[in-house]
Amino acid sequence: VQPDVEGVVRLGVPDDAAERHLPGMLRRFAESHPCVTVNALVDGTARMIEMVRNGRLDLTLITCEAGFDETGAEVLMREPLVWAMCRGGVAAEQDPLPLSVWEDGCVWRKAGIEGLDACRRSWRLAFQSAHISGQRAAIMADLAVAPIPRSSLGGDIVEVPERFGLPKLPDYALGLIVAPDPSPAVQAAADHLRASFEIS
Repeated sequence: VQPDVEGVVRLGVPDDAAERHLPGMLRRFAESHPCVTVNALVDGTARMIEMVRNGRLDLTLITCEAGFDETGAEVLMREPLVWAMCRGGVAAEQDPLPLSVWEDGCVWRKAGIEGLDACRRSWRLAFQSAHISGQRAAIMADLAVAPIPRSSLGGDIVEVPERFGLPKLPDYALGLIVAPDPSPAVQAAADHLRASFEIS
């Protein structure tokens, strides 16, 4: 516990990371830094990068392409992307392939669309949502298949079998951007995020 560190931290988090990683990380940080207040914003990567640059956020997690990132983000985690479908569903059999994706600028969207275009697989945009809950709903309703992180599979959301011939997807990365000259509270939050991904 570090009660000597105090202040306010303005943290940006992409939607998928907010659902999967944020609750435990924030709880542990609050326990170890009781005098630091965290104000979190869940938004798209491009908008949060801009908010760090213009001083409206102190640090942000972002999704980015593994192995290439023009933002200068520190990579905290890499994970394979996979094609997901509803267990027992028929969306992967359709032609053109119904696709569920995030908004423009999303690396998962880019990987999926570029992969399908490269292998000349016809597709149609069946569902678009900027939230992981929307993506999961589209998959579970068997409206579409979607490129998602392997760790998001589970329950009725399963990986599309190879027999459907969908292209292999690349890894994506979760990165961290910290504004210049961070306060002790912001530095403590950044260090906590780094440590959280080292042990996960």
